[in-house]
Amino acid sequence: MRPYVEANISHKSYTTIKYFLKMWSSVSETLIFIFLGVSTVEGPHNWNWIFVIFTLILCLLSRVLGVVGLTFIINKFRIVKLTKKDQFIVAYGGLRGAIAFSLGFLLTDNEMKHMFLTAIITVIFFTVFVQGMTIRPLVELLAVKRKKESKGSINEEIHTQGNKAKGSEMINNMPRDEQHGPACELNPGA
Repeated sequence: MRPYVEANISHKSYTTIKYFLKMWSSVSETLIFIFLGVSTVEGPHNWNWIFVIFTLILCLLSRVLGVVGLTFIINKFRIVKLTKKDQFIVAYGGLRGAIAFSLGFLLTDNEMKHMFLTAIITVIFFTVFVQGMTIRPLVELLAVKRKKESKGSINEEIHTQGNKAKGSEMINNMPRDEQHGPACELNPGA
């Protein structure tokens, strides 16, 4: 979708939309985590060990089953298949909880709501702190291939929205015989 949008709006509009959406995303995320922090500290909690542990186990298990089941389906259509290591990292690295916290907070105020919110906050802290801190060592231990930052071709650099001026500047600063390439040797009038 991105190439189509970029080609049909001005550079100024693209930049405005891009930074507005980044700002909106950051503000939304910050508000959710501030709200989560305040709820963690001040909210009444109804701690039930069995419910919290089962919630955590079922969240982890459902994540694994969802990733394995969906990759089984999409691997049938992919040229480069997702390996078991890739599936494990996707299942392990996913953060869960912000939407569940928001939905749990909308429940009517009673003991069950407090028990749900306590379990949700526990799942969020577990995924953020335990899984978040151990994902990098796991990726290195399993030797998972990482995305390589590749420099685009000259054609890609010239045709991307941010580099159009740079591309035309490069062409304008070239000697005349290099601007037209080998064809200018055949056609001296070019």
